[in-house]
Amino acid sequence: MLKPKRLPAEKRKRVIIRAAIEVFSESNYRVAKISDIAARAGVTDPMIYKFFSSKSILFQEILKKTSSKTLQDFLEQDFFYMEKITCKEHFRLAIEKSLFSYFSSMEKYRKELKIYFQAISEVDEPDIEKVLKDSYQNYASLYESILQKGAEANIIQLEMSAKAIAWDIIGFMIHQSTLFLMGFYVEEDTKKLLNQRVSMWIP
Repeated sequence: MLKPKRLPAEKRKRVIIRAAIEVFSESNYRVAKISDIAARAGVTDPMIYKFFSSKSILFQEILKKTSSKTLQDFLEQDFFYMEKITCKEHFRLAIEKSLFSYFSSMEKYRKELKIYFQAISEVDEPDIEKVLKDSYQNYASLYESILQKGAEANIIQLEMSAKAIAWDIIGFMIHQSTLFLMGFYVEEDTKKLLNQRVSMWIP
């Protein structure tokens, strides 16, 4: 009988991460066990530890990969290609499109989103706190940079600092994500609220 083909290390690692996402999202970070993740991935506990030295490191890897994927998707869609944005209305529309791209992805990445909210309750663990802060800081810095470029090009006028607006954008994203996970998210209401917010951010 032929032995099952061994997976390359990188593919095995992806299988483990996917299994961990399933297990963490079904329970939570504190309750989930490495043995549960190993069983879901079809590997042994020592195999998990070959790639991740602890449950915390595995949890952090999920947070990092989710953050990286969110930023990558945002950049690939190129909402803020400045040569196409010639007026305030275009800039406002780009903000709205970028945020709705995120909101539209919430169902697809529901499990990862649940894990992010779990991470907020684990901020007393310094390494998790750092990963979480870095993630949100990256999102905010991206919007801050975009707003500053728009202002420098005289496309928009800002009545608040770009940094303050960027963090308010992140706050709006977190709020809508919370409503989504709780089952209270209504797309049409979010569109109306977002339109009002954008008019406040970019008067």
